[in-house]
Amino acid sequence: MQIDKANIKWKDDTHTILCCDLADDWNWQDLHTALDAALKMIEGETHRVDLIVRMQGTVKVAPNAMSELLTLAKYHPQNLTLMVFITVSTTFLSLYNVISRVSNHAKAFYRLTDSKSGALQIIKDDRDNASV
Repeated sequence: MQIDKANIKWKDDTHTILCCDLADDWNWQDLHTALDAALKMIEGETHRVDLIVRMQGTVKVAPNAMSELLTLAKYHPQNLTLMVFITVSTTFLSLYNVISRVSNHAKAFYRLTDSKSGALQIIKDDRDNASV
């Protein structure tokens, strides 16, 4: 599914991993639009789904970014287990570190990495740990 500056597609035929690739010149509204569409796709599934969001382009952090991300961590489809962001932004790393300190739920829900292979490994490790 192509939405403005995002391409959203299932990684696998069983719809367990959804990938959202943002254009390099994305903005916060593009992220919200893409996440809204992705969450609707995830709601249509009855099993665990993990979401990978590639946001390689740089963008200024919105003034209310932390509260928006904390809200998203609390209100998402029950079957959405992980949201893994692919970024090399030190700003987002700092934001993630702050969120992780103030919310255990957000810490468990959000992960950060710098590559798609890293995101897939994070999901694999989490699924392996969940099955133990």
